[in-house]
Amino acid sequence: MPVQYIAVTASGVARTLEPLGGLDRFLPATVRTAADRLQHEQDRLTYRAAHAVFRLMAAQLLGATPSEAPALPVTRSCRICGSGLHGKPAIKGVELSLSRSAGSLLVASAPAGHPIGADIEHIPDAVFDGFDAYALSVSEREQLRADDVDARLRLWVAKEAVLKATGHGLSIEPSTFSIAGNSCTGLAAAEHLKLTWVGPPVGYAAAIAAPAASELAATELVQLTMLQLV
Repeated sequence: MPVQYIAVTASGVARTLEPLGGLDRFLPATVRTAADRLQHEQDRLTYRAAHAVFRLMAAQLLGATPSEAPALPVTRSCRICGSGLHGKPAIKGVELSLSRSAGSLLVASAPAGHPIGADIEHIPDAVFDGFDAYALSVSEREQLRADDVDARLRLWVAKEAVLKATGHGLSIEPSTFSIAGNSCTGLAAAEHLKLTWVGPPVGYAAAIAAPAASELAATELVQLTMLQLV
C-alpha cells in the first residue's frame, strides 16, 4: 500500500459529503462535541472536515464502509508521558496524520508500521515576534533573508511533519535541528518506504541535522506540490 494524501478545503469536503448525509454522518459524537467547543465557525467546520476525511480514508484502506467510519476506534498515545489523552491520533491497521490551517486540511496515510507525519500551513504576511528563535536553527537564521516569510513557513511545516512522524511533537523545539537543502512542505515518512503520489513530489531535503535526536535524522522528508485549494 503506497503513501496517499488528500489536500482539500473544509468547505469542499462539506459540499462533497452533503448529498451523503453531511459531515456529521461520518463523525462520532465525541468529535462533534469537540468541534462545537471551538470559538470560530471556520475552525469548527475545518475540525469536523479533517476528522471526517481522517476516518473515511482509514475506512477505505481497512476495507470498511463509509458508514462504519464513525465507529472506528481512534487512540492517542504520547511518547513523552505515555498518556492516552493527547498525542498523535491513530487507527489500528494504518498509519495516519492530519493537519489543518485556515480552512484547509491535509490527511496522509502510510502502511501500518511506517509512521508518517503531515503538516499544512497558510502562509501569513509576517511571522510572529520570536518565530526565528523558536523555529529556526542558528544556521537556518543565517541563511534566510529577514523578509522571506515563505521560506520560514516551509521550514516550519517540514519540521512539524518530521516531529509528527516520530511522535515527538513540540517536545523537541524546532530550533534544535536543521533541515538543509530543499526545504519542504510537510509530508514525512519512515526511511526506505517506497513512495507513490497523487501528485509528484517537488524534491527532497538534502539532510536533517538533529544532534539531540538521531531518530529525526533517519526520517525521509518529501515536498508536496503546492496546491491552490478551492
